Amino acid sequence: MGTNIRSEQTASVDAAGLEPPPPSLPAGARLAGRYRIERPLGRGGYATVYRAVDEVSGGAVALKVLRPDRVSAVALRRLRREGRAAEAADHPALVRVLDEGASPEGPFLVMELVDGETLRERLARGPLGADEAARVGLAVAEGLQALHEAGLVHRDVKPSNILLAADGRVRLGDLGLITTLGDDETRATRADGLIGTLEYVAPEQALGQAVDGRSDLYSLGVSLFETISGELPFTAASSLGSVLARVTEEPTPLSTARPDTPGWMVGIVGKLLAREPAHRYSTAAELVADLRQRKAPSDARGTRRSRRGSNRTLVAMLGLAVLAILVLGLARLATAPGARLVAADVQSGVLRGIDDGGNVLWSHRFPVPLDDEAYRPERGTRIVVRGSGGSTEVWALAATGRDARPVLHAFTATGASRLAREPGRSVSFGGRRFERFRGESLLPVGDGQAGTRLFLAANHESWFPAVVEELGPDGTPLGEFWSPGHVVGLELLRFGGRDVLAVLAANNELRGAGLALVDLRRFGGSMPASAPAYRCDDCPGPEPLAALVFPGSDVLRAAHSDRASPVVASVHETEGGIAVNVRHVTYSGPVSTEAGIRYVLSPDARRVLALDATDGYVEAHRRQRAEGLLDHDFGPDDLRQLARVVSWDGAAYREIAREP
Repeated sequence: MGTNIRSEQTASVDAAGLEPPPPSLPAGARLAGRYRIERPLGRGGYATVYRAVDEVSGGAVALKVLRPDRVSAVALRRLRREGRAAEAADHPALVRVLDEGASPEGPFLVMELVDGETLRERLARGPLGADEAARVGLAVAEGLQALHEAGLVHRDVKPSNILLAADGRVRLGDLGLITTLGDDETRATRADGLIGTLEYVAPEQALGQAVDGRSDLYSLGVSLFETISGELPFTAASSLGSVLARVTEEPTPLSTARPDTPGWMVGIVGKLLAREPAHRYSTAAELVADLRQRKAPSDARGTRRSRRGSNRTLVAMLGLAVLAILVLGLARLATAPGARLVAADVQSGVLRGIDDGGNVLWSHRFPVPLDDEAYRPERGTRIVVRGSGGSTEVWALAATGRDARPVLHAFTATGASRLAREPGRSVSFGGRRFERFRGESLLPVGDGQAGTRLFLAANHESWFPAVVEELGPDGTPLGEFWSPGHVVGLELLRFGGRDVLAVLAANNELRGAGLALVDLRRFGGSMPASAPAYRCDDCPGPEPLAALVFPGSDVLRAAHSDRASPVVASVHETEGGIAVNVRHVTYSGPVSTEAGIRYVLSPDARRVLALDATDGYVEAHRRQRAEGLLDHDFGPDDLRQLARVVSWDGAAYREIAREP
């Protein structure tokens, strides 16, 4: 392992690419006559961290030096506050500050050096199991308990600030954004913008409201969710969509993202991720107790509540129900004039573009309210802001069409309506025509600037078929991919050295979960089928690079006969292959919130390397056996049945190999 201490600020000027960072201090440079720099370890928004040697003690230390281009009253206050906080909340799970001082090179802190890696770097090799994640989470929770009991809030808990030492110990670092309870900086300010890293901040923090220790616990919940599942708890393709989902919706259950997660961890993470602070753990000490005992919280309200009731609560809390989406990166581009903030007033159906100073630049009123259905997380990102031709533009799906069907809208940087159309087109499968498609999600793929490609998923109103469109500047499809089954998600993967779009779906022909990997270099085509009724008659384009169907199960058939289908809930790259999470659903709802199967495929998707049935799935099988719906106990024959994953070889569906 290397030696890593990272200090990161998502909203730094460096990240926006507006100016080059200053050069690092050279090896051999001495600060305060005793700290000799060896090499840089990481650069953050306002400081650079170096590995150094204390020539008085002879030990290695981490030296955090304020960058000369970032010296300001705010930066000095944060640096000093970091030192005071570490002293006030001294705890083995917090990185210790050993000294502080000033030099011609800049003010600095001397911290203990942690030999190891960040949790972010560890996750690059794949997610952790629940027990190991609990060990990491427990250490962080204990560090937060010490901070909170000292009256301090961290405000930037995330995997890159969690350090995993080579000796197995865990540290929470980077206290640069820490503040005291009641301090004005618990709110976002005009000068500093959003405090914290967008993907991990609590809803109240994203909205610029006051925060407390429960906000840190929410950020730890996001980090634990990602640590276990390898993905974030909201089905959004960008920071923009993540904030939109976070302030309007409940997160994806951890049991869906990784079905083999034990129930106690699902409950803990669910409570941490409750949108309203009152429904989370009230103190870090309560979380510490549950993690130590591996016990689900007694109050499970934070795992999944009524969307409509939760949205009413949020509307009341916000007064005018303005649901803000902070746009990072793209909105900070000097060449991109227009709104820095896009807000949706749900009740009146108004979109507004807002600049950095809070001024409304433009507004657009839809003829209907943007009701709860427009923000359901399983439908994906519904509003996307991207660059095009040196300017920003807004794309949105809103239920403004016939019979309240979603319509794709595009607006210029000044808010002028540029287009409006219903997604999908009349298409023939097996000689039967299909029309009336409902737009479900928008996925931007790329760097968030002019090169971004935008994809739209839409399902036929009868659940058969479905289409994924790549949208051109005028909103018309540049390419289409058709699936004979309901599309539930889109994700970007690397497959065979190529960027591919993973289309997550049900497969109506085989009553299984469908997964297609489509080459982004030649986007288009359709999911292959063996029966004529499921073949697209007028869908141009190449076949996908890989087309897989994951089988149904005795649990589904026993409970719901043929009126049920598994679907691919998520897919991501993992160490040594591709992890696919399949959940079992009916047309009226899930069999169980924890019933699912996790597959690990080889990197070429030609072999099943591993197969795990979740505790919820096994329990559903046991319950149906007790009720007389099944005639056998769960065992090896069931695993063999579930392992019968099939692929398309150009002529027929064929079972792929399974590792012994």
